[in-house]
Amino acid sequence: MKKTILIVDDYQDIADSISTFLKKEGYGIETFYTGRGAIRRSQSKNPDLLILDIAMPGFNGFEVARALPNQKIIFMTAYDFKEEDAKEFKNCVGLIEKPVDLEKLLSLVKKALK
Repeated sequence: MKKTILIVDDYQDIADSISTFLKKEGYGIETFYTGRGAIRRSQSKNPDLLILDIAMPGFNGFEVARALPNQKIIFMTAYDFKEEDAKEFKNCVGLIEKPVDLEKLLSLVKKALK
């Protein structure tokens, strides 16, 4: 069965490029441009993984992670954020900096979905 990943980023071009890449790798992908939409979808569908931007208007990535404490999450950020900063989030399975290295992201995804 195909693993489902939600890509969440308020920058549409970033979310869409990651979505396209991971679809080609065989994953089921849904893309959201707001944290609120991702929360609603996750509560109804329970995806295998979220790839989640931290800095978004409305619900930021931290608020989304808190709302979905049992959901595996890879955080994305363009800011100075280290893995130790994510220790509060037991559901954080990875961190990747922007601009996103797609091969590095794929490695994190595979590790998270083992």
